[in-house]
Amino acid sequence: MVIGRRSIPTVPIDSKQKNKRISSLKTMQEILQYVELDYMKPLTLVETEPHFNYSTFYFCRLFQNITGTNFNHYLNSIRTDKAEELIKTTTSSITNIALECGFNNIRTFNRVFKAIKGYTPYTLR
Repeated sequence: MVIGRRSIPTVPIDSKQKNKRISSLKTMQEILQYVELDYMKPLTLVETEPHFNYSTFYFCRLFQNITGTNFNHYLNSIRTDKAEELIKTTTSSITNIALECGFNNIRTFNRVFKAIKGYTPYTLR
C-alpha cells in the first residue's frame, strides 16, 4: 500500500508540454518587465496584449494563472508601490505623484491606493 501517491501525477510531462510551459514563463517575464518599465504610461490590457501576440482571453488566463492576480490589479500594485516610495522620499505633491505614476486623476489614485495599501496616501505625509 502506497500512501500519499495520489498527489503525484502518473503521466509524465512530455517535452512539448515542458517547452510550452517554459515559453509561457519567458513571455510572462517579458510582460512583467514591460509593465515594470512602463507603469507610468496609460497602459491597458487591450494595449498590452498585442505586444505579445496573444488573444485577450489567453493573455488574461495566462496572466492570472502565473501571477495569481489580474492585469489591472498587478498594474495598480506597481503604481501604488512606486507612488508610496515617492511620497516617502520626495516633497512633490500627491497629485503630481499620482499623475507621474500613471493615474489619470487624484480620485482614482486615492481609491486604488487605499484599496491596495489599506490607508490613504495622505497618511504617509
